[in-house]
Amino acid sequence: MFADYVVANSYENIKIIKKVNPFLSKKKCKVIYNLVDSVMWKPAEDYIPLINEKLKILVVASHQYIKNAKGLIIALSLLNDEEKKKIIVEWYGDKSSDNSYLESYNLVEILNLKNYISFHKATNSIIKKMKYFDVVALFSFYEGFPNVVCEAMMLEKTVISSSISDISTILESDLVFDPTKTEKIAKTISYLLSIPIFKLVEIGKKNRVIALSLFDKNKVLSEYLTLFKK
Repeated sequence: MFADYVVANSYENIKIIKKVNPFLSKKKCKVIYNLVDSVMWKPAEDYIPLINEKLKILVVASHQYIKNAKGLIIALSLLNDEEKKKIIVEWYGDKSSDNSYLESYNLVEILNLKNYISFHKATNSIIKKMKYFDVVALFSFYEGFPNVVCEAMMLEKTVISSSISDISTILESDLVFDPTKTEKIAKTISYLLSIPIFKLVEIGKKNRVIALSLFDKNKVLSEYLTLFKK
């Protein structure tokens, strides 16, 4: 709360707040997106897209059922053999108390996908890795407005994501999918594999422009300072 204002990091959160308090004035609701340091999260000048003609997809998420690794794995199995040969998925995240990691690992083995997807522990240097991936992906059934999307966009990365929070209003429709429908996830990945390199780079550059307009640290701090003064 800032004075009489309600501040949320997405319009979807504002909708939830309005359901709880339907008499809350729209004029008193303010959306300020997540803050990202545009200098720290700066694109790598030596990044080369599609090295060895492989589309490298990065997932940064803990292993929980809500993160939907199963949906991704099944979607990969739906790709044709030529598409599979052109893709590498690396998932960085720690295991949780549920069985999602073990089930995901076993499913990869059962579907014979170990050449296309691998799991790694969470790392404090994820920014260094993210800079050299072609795509950052999120497959969750539910999230608040995700930091990883903000950061990836600031790094000039193409992003594909579940239609959660405000994502559908920020990313192109071809890059957003229903996480409950594995065929939609597969279709999104197939789309990425079908577009030329210049288009992939173009999407990334556009994402950086959007990120600067919505998530840049100086802009976000300025918005908060403006509310303090009211």
